[in-house]
Amino acid sequence: EGPSAEYTVGLDTEVMADAVPADPAHEGGFPAHVHSHGFQGYGGTSAFMARYFASHGIATIAPDHTNNTLIDNADPLGAAHYFHRPLDVRAALDAVEELDASDPLAGLIQTDKVMLSGHSFGAYTIWAAGGATYDLDNVAEMCATGEGIRDDGCTPAEEAMFASDLTDSRVVSLMPMAGTLRRAWFGSSGELSVDKPVLFMGGSNDAVGQVDQFEEMGDIDFTWMELEGGCHQTFALGSCTSLDPELGFHIVQTAALAFIRVTVLGDESEQSVGIISGEVSLSDIVTTKKR
Repeated sequence: EGPSAEYTVGLDTEVMADAVPADPAHEGGFPAHVHSHGFQGYGGTSAFMARYFASHGIATIAPDHTNNTLIDNADPLGAAHYFHRPLDVRAALDAVEELDASDPLAGLIQTDKVMLSGHSFGAYTIWAAGGATYDLDNVAEMCATGEGIRDDGCTPAEEAMFASDLTDSRVVSLMPMAGTLRRAWFGSSGELSVDKPVLFMGGSNDAVGQVDQFEEMGDIDFTWMELEGGCHQTFALGSCTSLDPELGFHIVQTAALAFIRVTVLGDESEQSVGIISGEVSLSDIVTTKKR
């Protein structure tokens, strides 16, 4: 029970704010999922998935990325935003670990092993926080010229951040959706340093470079799940004319649940593992390929 939840933009009438948490369904508390929103979005843009996870006893942590939300967007973005995004993941997890004892979720969310998902621009967050390395020559050129970022370039301290460790060891699996690699930042092979499983979900009506991405994944544990007719918002707000939003949501959240069960909870069941491998079909509109 409780009032409708309020996000950065609008209310979610399907979510109750300040509700009393149920007892954790999983040993040790609520498993955690962190989500990174897309360009000029907000933490609640993929709320359909967060609601579904909550119904399975899994907590979602979805920060707003300052200077790139619907209400505070800076265009063009400064260089700092590109290291702030992965650091937002770290800060969000730290904040959950440091909840005041009076908070009803204090000590109940398992942050030692989390799945990180991201929509669109959020896919950049995925790779940065998941261990992709930056092409420092490219970064230096962008900082010097302002190309691709705000034209005032970077301070020396900002440029140095891209050579630092922006990963978070608590993230054990990555789920980018409707967004692929940004070669300007990661160069031709920066993603090859990622050592955790990746499930990429995309739509056939949303050309974001998914074919090239799949071919360039090397030896990464990488699965590509394509939804026929899916478009960019199949994975967020749902405004898609070529695929029924509810069907898209159902497929995405079911695959996501299987992925977090396998990679975070250690579920080795035929059903969960089969969904990720494609051996268990979610729908005849889904094509699954694995490296």
